[in-house]
Amino acid sequence: MIRVGVGAKKNIRNVTTQTESSNQMIKTFEEAQQFIYKHIDADPKKRFAGEFGLRRGAYLLKLIGDPQNQLKVIHIAGTSGKGSTAFYVSQLLEAQGLKVSLTISPHLVDIRERCQINNRLISKKDFVELLNEIIPSIDKMRGTEFKSPSYFEILMAMFFKISLNKKVDYAVVETGLGGLYDASNTITRADKICVLTKIGLDHTEILGDTLYKIAEQKAGIIQRSNHVLCIKQAKQAEEVISAKVKSKVGKIDYIRENENIFNLKNIGDKIVFDFKFKNQEFSRVVLNTSAIYQAYNAGLAMATIVYLSIRDKYSIDRKEIYKRLENISFSGRMENFRLGSRSIIIDGAHNPQKMKSLCDSLKKIYSEKSVFLVAFRAGKDYKGMLKFLIPLASKIIITSYKMTNMDLAHSSEKPEDVEKFLKKAGFENTEIVYDSGQALDRLIGLKNRRSVITGSLYLLSTIYPSIKKKLG
Repeated sequence: MIRVGVGAKKNIRNVTTQTESSNQMIKTFEEAQQFIYKHIDADPKKRFAGEFGLRRGAYLLKLIGDPQNQLKVIHIAGTSGKGSTAFYVSQLLEAQGLKVSLTISPHLVDIRERCQINNRLISKKDFVELLNEIIPSIDKMRGTEFKSPSYFEILMAMFFKISLNKKVDYAVVETGLGGLYDASNTITRADKICVLTKIGLDHTEILGDTLYKIAEQKAGIIQRSNHVLCIKQAKQAEEVISAKVKSKVGKIDYIRENENIFNLKNIGDKIVFDFKFKNQEFSRVVLNTSAIYQAYNAGLAMATIVYLSIRDKYSIDRKEIYKRLENISFSGRMENFRLGSRSIIIDGAHNPQKMKSLCDSLKKIYSEKSVFLVAFRAGKDYKGMLKFLIPLASKIIITSYKMTNMDLAHSSEKPEDVEKFLKKAGFENTEIVYDSGQALDRLIGLKNRRSVITGSLYLLSTIYPSIKKKLG
């Protein structure tokens, strides 16, 4: 994974003030990454530029021929589970012998996770060639009101372009943030499928501080005549979504527990459930995970495949559905690494809703407490997350991180502030290790039976290569 270190921070500039041309051809994958990193804005207010940002991303796509509107798209939004659902949809489509592209946000280790074909990273050579195709259009923007696209807008343009170049049957798109003004929300085709995962409070400083406001943003991906597949939501969120579907003359199917997903249970380190939707029933679906919450994400993905098979008139290979689900797992989502008899679980839970889901799964599987290694992105509701975590912890190691190679510059909450809250809450067995790599070594050195690393996908991204090297 390429990191932009302290010495390279001067290269990260306010994208709205860039005026230089990019005439030189990008030659290497490292140069391509550095070019894209230069479009990261340290100011989140400029990164999340609302309607202006959406128009800016749409303008770049127009310059490259609007590839997003030449594709069959499954567009996925939500607060919790949208990355996992996108992953499952992409895997199940490929299992049917279809060609599929996938983009997820954020990526865990490699920027090319945002440009996958048939669930594999595109080559570094393809990535460089793809960026070179788009750079002339980026240069054209500099003379307009938009000046320059953002990091995320460039990557979305690259994804749509390669999806078209590779002639995929379906493009699976995870939104970056929200929905209404997200740079992925540029697909205007009536046959776009909208998939909505569980909606809750997150990114409240941008999306709004109520479930109603956030649901409005998430439902913003619904365009005219779109079909919507939605997991069961809180009543207020469902009212917003249903009203949006009606206003867009679309149709909606809700996927509900005990109606579509039922007989859910843990068996060892697997999840087993029954599923039915429209003309298809699946008994004893086995997931290669112990995370209970993944049953709802996989069920939503299965509903998407069933709906598409009816609409687009292809037969479902049921055997391949069972086989694929039992053998795949999504990295960083209750991923279990073994070190002899020891278990180290990593999960990217980064809001109270996700943390509750993680802790619910841990409680159902394990009776004894765990050692936790945590860091939380600055501005997140870490207090709300810790309330679920504290009852399951024997010890909490607190670390920190700084990242400059994602959608915007990210840093963690100060470990001292996290520790102060824990002690105020009556939890005394804490330790601060500021360097995340050293914190991982400390966790491994404790030799306890089970450990959990959580609190931020960016924490996982920072240490995942080390985890794979030491534990994989």
